[in-house]
Amino acid sequence: MVKIRVLKLSPEEEGKFFALSQGNEGFQKSVQELWAEKVSFPDWCFVLESSGRLMGRVGYMANPESPQEFRMFGLILPPGEENLSRGVFLLKESFSEMRIAGGRSFFYQLHSSSGTFPAGYCQALEGAGMKILQSKKRMILEGRNYKRRSQSRLEYKTVAEVGVPFFLEAIERVTRGTLDREDRASVFKIGERKAAEHYFNILQNLDSDLQNWYAGFKETSLVGLVVPQIMGEGQGVINYLGVTVEHRGSGYSRDLLGRGIKNLLRRGAKQITADIDEENTPMGRALVEAGFVEKERIIVFSCS
Repeated sequence: MVKIRVLKLSPEEEGKFFALSQGNEGFQKSVQELWAEKVSFPDWCFVLESSGRLMGRVGYMANPESPQEFRMFGLILPPGEENLSRGVFLLKESFSEMRIAGGRSFFYQLHSSSGTFPAGYCQALEGAGMKILQSKKRMILEGRNYKRRSQSRLEYKTVAEVGVPFFLEAIERVTRGTLDREDRASVFKIGERKAAEHYFNILQNLDSDLQNWYAGFKETSLVGLVVPQIMGEGQGVINYLGVTVEHRGSGYSRDLLGRGIKNLLRRGAKQITADIDEENTPMGRALVEAGFVEKERIIVFSCS
């Protein structure tokens, strides 16, 4: 009999969530930090058991900016086509429990670094009612491989110089007609202003140093935005980059990207990451020209 269990606060039950990743102390530490920060809890984590044997797990963390939105983490599904229904059972049952906890929307990012995704995961996620929201590429730049281009054609001002209200309006403007499907879905769901505020708050929670967030101008006209952020020692991320509708098609994403890369290198980044929608071919070309290489594919699943 397949049995799904909600982890309790006892050390014995918490340990079951980590048992399928024995030796991965980093994962355990990360999850315990989520619990300490109260964006996740042990009873938001589930294990799948069959005859007392652990076969799978999934955890959930809340989005502080949208309490009814939950991100899934630590997903392990039982291998083999014969276990597909068990994986679907784990997901459906955990969704039901999390809806009782107030969840309305669920998101999961499925990663592949080898060109193929784990067998059965797409089928199980779709079988549980999730749909593909977006397919992304994770691009990586080793700092020593940066292909510098000529001087930027833009002038830059920080959030401190232009003010938060201006920056929020700028996010609205660069999101219009975007090729990023997740951004389009967010605007469709909650509107331009709330989507801009939501994204601003997410970025600020990651790195609150607004001195490194830039708006780029051509004379007095806003061209675009770039938000380079440090996510760990030597690790930089281009977490946001967008060009206004009226300035697209002139290669300004390259100027903004260059500003972001130089900022991160100056702050000690040795490696820089950028995730882009697979449909955003202009940004993909700009990244490759700067020296980025594709390292991973990501599928974003969602359900409500």
